[in-house]
Amino acid sequence: MHNKVLTQRVFRRTIVVVSIAVLGLSTVASAAAPKKGAHFSGKTSGSPAGSVSFVVSHSGTALNSFQFSTLGCLASPGAVALPVKVGTIKLSKSGSFSISGAKVVSTKHPSSTVTVKVTDTVKVTGKFTSKTAATGTISYSESISTNGEPGPKCTSQPVKFTATS
Repeated sequence: MHNKVLTQRVFRRTIVVVSIAVLGLSTVASAAAPKKGAHFSGKTSGSPAGSVSFVVSHSGTALNSFQFSTLGCLASPGAVALPVKVGTIKLSKSGSFSISGAKVVSTKHPSSTVTVKVTDTVKVTGKFTSKTAATGTISYSESISTNGEPGPKCTSQPVKFTATS
């Protein structure tokens, strides 16, 4: 009889410990899921710091309108930071996100006879640290052509970003 009571107590304690562990894990997982439909904005590291912004989709499965500003890795003195509009990035249930090889092309016409095309190939990785905060890294390679003629190319140093809603 004593063994049966002891076995029941051990079994109950095991159930309690397992239940607490499962509840703890589900709390951690849900803490990293962002608020659906929330708008996020923040800053990138580096000098000068740039901006980053995006919107969590209403389904919570993507970051929409992801963009960041940069001077570009070929910036000249007096350059103005321009937005790089990456677009949509898939969001995992655990709150992590990434995209690699996203092509962003912008065309400028500094004069009626000159067309400058800037192509950025972007990589973004990150995760939500809470429902209202995310951190990550952005890197890109850039190529410039003028009137269709290939020009300079470069690769940026990775920059970190933080964003909050």
